[in-house]
Amino acid sequence: STVSGLVQVDVNASDNVGVSAVSLYANGRLVGTDGTAPYQFSWDSKSLADGAVTLSASAVDAAGNKGVTTNVGVTVKNQATVDAAAPSVT
Repeated sequence: STVSGLVQVDVNASDNVGVSAVSLYANGRLVGTDGTAPYQFSWDSKSLADGAVTLSASAVDAAGNKGVTTNVGVTVKNQATVDAAAPSVT
């Protein structure tokens, strides 16, 4: 999908004992960490250049075990298309 501006990202994570924290990454850069379910993030897509972006998340439990999502691809489009051509008039 194509996104722009602030984007809400919801992550589901579960563990047999409990999840300590969930972290969200955009192109490998940490976006934020949430320690309370439901795990929700407000990602400012303007922090990256327009184009393809890979989102991923990881969850850690109290014992230090880590789970990682598969990557999710989105397209960032924050720059408006500039129309520099004059209209044709006859």
